Amino acid sequence: MIKQVKRTYQKFSIFVCGLRFGSVALTLCVGIGLFFFPLLSLRAEQVTPRQALRIAREYVTLPKNISTRATKGKGGKNAVTPYYIFNDVQGKGFVIVSGDGDMGEVLAYSREGKLDTLHANPGVKLLLAGYTRSFRQLQRLQHVSGERAKTPRYSKTVAPLLASRWSQAEPYNGMTGYPYTGCVATAVAQVMYYHRWPETGKGKVEYTVTYDRRKKSTDFSRSHYAWADMLPAYASFGGATQVQKDAVAKLMSDVGIAVRMQYTPRASGTQSRLAYQALKDNFDYSVAFISKLNEGAANFTAILRSELLNSYPVYLSGSGKGGGSGHAWVADGFDENGLFHMNFGWGGQSDGYYSLTALNVSQSGSEFGGRPLAFSYGIEAIVAHPNKPGSMPVDKALLEDSPQLSFNGEGYLVLPSSEEKMLPRTRTMAVAMSHFVNKGKNFKGDIGIGIYDSAGERVAICPSDDHASGGFTNRHFAQYEDKSLISDGLINTPQTINVPLKGLANGYYRLVPMCVALLPDGTWDEWVKMKNAPTMEIELTNANIRIAELNKQEAGFQLMGEPVVDGLLVPGGKTTVVLPLKNLSGVPRDGYVKMLLLGKDGKVACVGRTQKAVEFDGFSANDVSVPLTLGEDIAPGHYEVRLEVIGDDGQGGLEDGQIVRYRVGKLHDKESAFVEIQPLSASSWLKNQEIVFYDDGKDAISREEIDLGRYSLLGVMARLKTTLGKTYQGTVSIFLQDMTTRQMLKLTKSPKQVTVVPGAVVEVNSGWLKNTDLPVVNGRRYRVVLYGNSDGKDFEISNSGIPVYYVTFKGSKHVPDNGGATGIESADGGGEELAVTHGNKVIEVRGGSLLALRLFDVNGRLVRQVSVAGRSEAAIFLQGLSGGVYILRIEARGRHTAHRFVYGG
Repeated sequence: MIKQVKRTYQKFSIFVCGLRFGSVALTLCVGIGLFFFPLLSLRAEQVTPRQALRIAREYVTLPKNISTRATKGKGGKNAVTPYYIFNDVQGKGFVIVSGDGDMGEVLAYSREGKLDTLHANPGVKLLLAGYTRSFRQLQRLQHVSGERAKTPRYSKTVAPLLASRWSQAEPYNGMTGYPYTGCVATAVAQVMYYHRWPETGKGKVEYTVTYDRRKKSTDFSRSHYAWADMLPAYASFGGATQVQKDAVAKLMSDVGIAVRMQYTPRASGTQSRLAYQALKDNFDYSVAFISKLNEGAANFTAILRSELLNSYPVYLSGSGKGGGSGHAWVADGFDENGLFHMNFGWGGQSDGYYSLTALNVSQSGSEFGGRPLAFSYGIEAIVAHPNKPGSMPVDKALLEDSPQLSFNGEGYLVLPSSEEKMLPRTRTMAVAMSHFVNKGKNFKGDIGIGIYDSAGERVAICPSDDHASGGFTNRHFAQYEDKSLISDGLINTPQTINVPLKGLANGYYRLVPMCVALLPDGTWDEWVKMKNAPTMEIELTNANIRIAELNKQEAGFQLMGEPVVDGLLVPGGKTTVVLPLKNLSGVPRDGYVKMLLLGKDGKVACVGRTQKAVEFDGFSANDVSVPLTLGEDIAPGHYEVRLEVIGDDGQGGLEDGQIVRYRVGKLHDKESAFVEIQPLSASSWLKNQEIVFYDDGKDAISREEIDLGRYSLLGVMARLKTTLGKTYQGTVSIFLQDMTTRQMLKLTKSPKQVTVVPGAVVEVNSGWLKNTDLPVVNGRRYRVVLYGNSDGKDFEISNSGIPVYYVTFKGSKHVPDNGGATGIESADGGGEELAVTHGNKVIEVRGGSLLALRLFDVNGRLVRQVSVAGRSEAAIFLQGLSGGVYILRIEARGRHTAHRFVYGG
């Protein structure tokens, strides 16, 4: 159990659906804070209904004559709107548009179903309540911090992993004896159904239901789970046999008993810790229980993404403000913007992509006594891997029995006896670390330094000098009987580690604090990274060791990568520059980021600054978006970037003599960063404002997946405008880019000649397209691309305030050529025909009665597998695999086939 440095008694939430249970007082249970805020942002201002409508059209199809007929978030009689909910006119999804630019553009969306706020599940209600509170505080604290997050773009995405859309009533509750299975049981059962594991349980459980004093018990070793008889969904129970109903009811009943579900006629609830224990003790899973509080916001979401990339859905639980009742659900995918796909265990209701980004509104000024404002919910996650052949082990560092050493705000990693940044290269250098706490069980073992190269690969481990004699704790706590660092124990004296450098090539390396447990038999466990740790970057040359980054309490900030310009920098233009900045101190800080552009003469040519203060966690890096407006007379060319962080004084960052200013180091504390201001050209001022697919009735088509079999004709329309008061005269062409092969498919038969004047919006149409005009591959992802041509020069037309437009198709008659670097080739055949396709890092198989898909590398090692229990279609995801040759084995009733697969990585 993870503990705090100060011993406190905190509340542990019981997760229920429908009925609010009181909190149970438990010793040493951690209250976890999660801030449900969006990733997408455009501007910091209230969003009008008209603006919300424009944003919504990018995600759902709306009626032609719609005004602002969206569901609005709750407010008072004269209250402004915290969010707008738009449902697709054809029932194919919804989008929640933010009511304030500081919260971002889109809070959530789905490509199917609808969002009914009157009957929303508890998980959605938790999120909506959090969005509302965040909005209200932003209206009250207009000058307060909270920099709008720059949208991260993830090159790897994961489509929803779960096929199941289970709920809590019939037929799932058939063997519980109560109306509802409970959200914890439903979430756990869906994860188990995804893995089709185990075949039988283990152990026994007996407990009493408090409500009616009924005893519940089972011997799990006598239970058999009929995965093949379970259905992904039981729609109104129609079409399901009693055997199929009983199969899922048995699973739900067993999971309910394993988690000691407290049933009542109105709701059912239990604790996530009991779900963790049940998966480990009764269902043969390797599990890890993690929280945002202990992992930090960035690492918490990184862990989720890593699990999903490796095809492991993650159990999540959240509680309302102040603890109390909450909800449990499953995260099973994420999109290119980092929004996570949530399966809420409510029969598919409101499943969709939601934000899990941590973003505080902090340093609130005198009105709130300067206290940070956190619009938060308790958040915990269970990482669960089945203990069956082919399953990956859980990351050792996440396991509860692994060391839990974590640095506090005073932590540091420095040179023990020198402030010099340049040292003569020797065979060994010494570093010192201090101020770390044991947040886990009593720790007996050693500490050390891991050396990581510039690619992030660990190249060496450097233990303490005490390693051979039992480790750091054996010496430091020699006077105590068990010679261990107790739970909550703090090390606040410098611990020196010698770091051998012999054999390391010249280049950059990062030194990372590590620890390792001494096992009862006297052998060493695996080394793991210490949490929330300071690090040190060094540069090795033939003659010297240069300190390129130093983390300690009094340190400032450092630029961690090249600036990224969102668009083009042109004279008279407005854009955003994204700067990866790291807080080198373990103390959280709030500040305004100021950017100066210096010309070749060293004079300041332009200044930009964040509109609001940015919150930096200790020893963490943020991508900071700095708005920049260039003067019309600024000359094109190469400009150096200089940075400064101005402390937040609660008065809007006024730059007076008393303000705190933090130094921002250069890249590797050595290299200046530059941006390029381009000369004005058509590519600078011609922008795409909207893209719409339409049918032969000129009705808009949902962009998620277009069924070519439904439309005899279809077309694509783009709306163009100009900026900077410029006029565009030239041609425009529309293309589809295959995101697998990167090939371009031209949709316009010939370039369209257009003239776009300032203030006007011009529509460009592809013309009518037949099914045969679109040689697209079913299930593959495509990007809509616009190209202009002015003065004989081709250029891609960038978007103005809208996301990249992606689309997939089905019903295409086109058969792709699968030769070359990426493809699938049948190794043997026979029997009923199977359709095997590959696209967007997934292999899809359709046809026949499928049982399992298994993917092997060329050495015969099983790297992926999925059981599909007699369904006619299945998919196996390729995220995380390196490029190379693989063998896909398809097992179907009465037939097995193998396909050679060349994957490009």
